[in-house]
Amino acid sequence: MSSSATVHLGDGREVLSFRDGVDQLFFIMFTKSERFTLTGEAAYELLKGSYPDLDPEECVAAGFRTTAGAVRDRLGLLGVDAEALAETLGVIVEEQLESHRTRRGERLPDGLTEHYDRADAVLAELTWEGWLAGVRAAVEHGEPLKDWGRMFDEGSAGWLMGLWDYFDQRYAFGALLHALDPAEEITLDVSDLDDSWIQDSVDPQEFARGLVMYATTGGLPPIVLTEGTFDAQVLTAAIRIRRPHLIEFLRLPDFSSGLAGGSVELRQTLRGLAAAGIPNRVVGLFDNDAAGRDGARPLASTLPENISYTFLPDLPLADDYPTIGPQGATSMDINGLAVSIELFLGTDVLTVDGKLLPVEWSSYLKNVDAYQGAVRDKKGIQTRWSAKVATAEADPAVVESQDWSGIDLLLDHLMEAIKAVRPSEP
Repeated sequence: MSSSATVHLGDGREVLSFRDGVDQLFFIMFTKSERFTLTGEAAYELLKGSYPDLDPEECVAAGFRTTAGAVRDRLGLLGVDAEALAETLGVIVEEQLESHRTRRGERLPDGLTEHYDRADAVLAELTWEGWLAGVRAAVEHGEPLKDWGRMFDEGSAGWLMGLWDYFDQRYAFGALLHALDPAEEITLDVSDLDDSWIQDSVDPQEFARGLVMYATTGGLPPIVLTEGTFDAQVLTAAIRIRRPHLIEFLRLPDFSSGLAGGSVELRQTLRGLAAAGIPNRVVGLFDNDAAGRDGARPLASTLPENISYTFLPDLPLADDYPTIGPQGATSMDINGLAVSIELFLGTDVLTVDGKLLPVEWSSYLKNVDAYQGAVRDKKGIQTRWSAKVATAEADPAVVESQDWSGIDLLLDHLMEAIKAVRPSEP
């Protein structure tokens, strides 16, 4: 039974290889919908670089294909982001230098001292930004990044990629992805694996999560909890339309299954998950209003490292937003006072008869010394949002004429909040 697999760029260049077994967790970056099967000449074109003696007429190739940007974003959600990669590269460099220092005290073969001198000169100056620049230039010039049995010159792209050879392959892959154009086609070829991988029923994520202990620290999908059903529905639709490559890499529990909504209930749910010792990374998303701040206040310093919370981000639209209260109608900054998820749905949803629906002030919350406010006619806003989503999904070209700026801001904020949470230890 063979157990090798390879990763290719869009032009067929091999960038990663598994010769003696494939790390199960590596497959978590791909989805069942991205698998492909090729036969004949099309299969031969994919495989000929690795297996030049194949008969084109009898070739069968199978694997998974997506874009560099999609896999990079997925790895980011799993904790393998630019910050983690830069930190890891620093560790690799220090280990290489220390290894060379130790070996210099031994009797070395001819030429090895000179090799160490050249390598150390590069390593001493190597930064994450320098690593990216070197690999990016090589990709653009069509240079090889991987070639079994070949000794690459110190500082070349192949040598830079080789620094990761004895580290987690997801990190080697993640580093490469940050040097690639997000639109670059990435192919994981599993043609040489056991025949069962040719079957359409193979789910790479299910296979990857079989490695339970490892998956606990890096493979389980993050969970995002919100204050209510509509909030979860908004995030689900937003990711489906604006970040479709991430939809299978997050969990957004639906509060309509019986859980109540509100900041207090969200706080209790976070505490419950903490008490249960859930291994997933969890982020609670509170409204950016007085009630949200009041509800989250008791959580400070009471949650484990893998469970955190954030608020809806400050919204430029809310810097000078119409309000109605005891002192009449006025415009003011409502960030931190009355920003719920409805305010992120776009001016095309919030505007009625040419005017933004105002925020109405209600009760005073003593604990945070602020009045609570809420946008008027939430039910109407929600109805228009549902119509907007339906239109966008029916005709994706319409999205360009709709206002998704608030949603994009929210999703960017949420992705950063997830990345900031550390996985639990197994």
